[in-house]
Amino acid sequence: MRRNQHPAVRTWHVFARGARRLALFYEEEDFRHFLMFVQEALILSGCALFGYVLMGNHYHLILRGSQAQLTRCMQRLNYRYALFHNDKHRMGGHVFDGPYQAYPQRTLMWLLWRLAYVFLNPVMA
Repeated sequence: MRRNQHPAVRTWHVFARGARRLALFYEEEDFRHFLMFVQEALILSGCALFGYVLMGNHYHLILRGSQAQLTRCMQRLNYRYALFHNDKHRMGGHVFDGPYQAYPQRTLMWLLWRLAYVFLNPVMA
């Protein structure tokens, strides 16, 4: 699926879910490695992280950067975590249920609402 091009720096709500809604994270070590890969992807892409939540079968990130930076960040993150996940758990195939979803937050109020949604996601679950 082709994404619309946004050349300006924006704040994005990004999320991805495990394939067939299965678990992405099984153990505490999985969470730690994912966060290590997030840090690596942020440094290499130039994106900034405003907030995140890691659930058992999906994650949400609030990132700031251009669309090109976002693409580099997410490709790196999902690729590295998929390799780790499949190697550690002796699995093959897709780890994520399709490509990540990313939505630009067009206003400050929308961004604040989305941040609250992300932070309250574990509470609601």
